[in-house]
Amino acid sequence: MVSLIDLTPSENDDTKSFAHSKSKAISLPWWFRIVGWILLILVVLASTIFVTFYGITFQDEKCKKWITSMLISFVSSIFVTEPIKVTQTFF
Repeated sequence: MVSLIDLTPSENDDTKSFAHSKSKAISLPWWFRIVGWILLILVVLASTIFVTFYGITFQDEKCKKWITSMLISFVSSIFVTEPIKVTQTFF
């Protein structure tokens, strides 16, 4: 894995150093963070409503099995699949 420190030229190098370049960083206004969070919450709420209404179209027994299946899949992804993926990147 290569870090940014490895990519910066040394101080003794004749080429222009990245640290001494006069480039201005691009940044967004502070309210973009609020807009992003509002959009995130709206998308999560819309998804929850869609899943709920879609689940209502099933009968009671199928709905319970479907929700149980989704919860088991979600929990197993968090506690089993993702940690395995993370540990594979370190080795």
